[in-house]
Amino acid sequence: MFQKYTDIAMELHEMSLQGGFDDGIKISKTDFAGVEVSVADVPSGANKPKGVYYTLDVGRVWEQSLKLRRQRSEAIAGVIKLMTRGAGDEVLIVGIGNRNITPDSVGPLTADGVIATRHIRSQRPELYHSMGCGNVAVIAPGVMGQTGIGIGEVVRGIVKSLRPSLVVAVDALAARRLSRLCTTVQISDAGIAPGSGVGNSRGEISYQTLGVPVVAIGMPTVVDAATLAADLTGELHIDDRALLDALKYGSGNGLFVSPKDSDVIIRDASRIIADGINLAFHKNIPYEEINEYR
Repeated sequence: MFQKYTDIAMELHEMSLQGGFDDGIKISKTDFAGVEVSVADVPSGANKPKGVYYTLDVGRVWEQSLKLRRQRSEAIAGVIKLMTRGAGDEVLIVGIGNRNITPDSVGPLTADGVIATRHIRSQRPELYHSMGCGNVAVIAPGVMGQTGIGIGEVVRGIVKSLRPSLVVAVDALAARRLSRLCTTVQISDAGIAPGSGVGNSRGEISYQTLGVPVVAIGMPTVVDAATLAADLTGELHIDDRALLDALKYGSGNGLFVSPKDSDVIIRDASRIIADGINLAFHKNIPYEEINEYR
């Protein structure tokens, strides 16, 4: 039976409701910095790892004013602070993905915008304390096709060496609907399996595999073509099984759809995630001064 695919917990719940199935996911709504946030509490046994998933509707940030972009970053920071309360101040940020493939570059581009300070703390402690920043290390290690090393192996090795109190992993996701592409940020405490959205899992990054808390931040940048076709044919009341079979199992297998002008869109969307991370962990660096430290 054809199964639509999405990494977004809210969309999985919506599909369960449409199919008349109770997946046990509890949904609530809240607000951070004026941004609407949906909270999905996913229990064990659901079609998603157990945990809490915050879905922020940030809108088309590449068309927004600087004031609205700041608001979105502050909302992301608010969720991160809530999820990392009491986790300690030694943080490892991992930008997952291939920066040479635009839809997969959210992680590396976000890592580029995060202020790394761990080296300052060890080499210039007086400067570190005067900056009023957090203890943050950042990596964007590429993908197995570039390095020959699985991302899970890389992260486990670095965690073993640095012993951070928290890992924040940023990756691109797959959504069900075009309207969610680059307009949604999902933040979860359930970890992440890099590449699973495009059928290329590169090893789970979670508390279970690392031994430290993991916050996973993702933004959907692609839609599985078969899933998109199924939604569109459903909206048009067309029953075209041949088309769906071709996309899912035939010549269209592995085909994904990404936005037009995705290079500009994903660059701007990644920046608001990076700014949110900076605001969350560098609490004494004002938003207006973040660019001075990059």
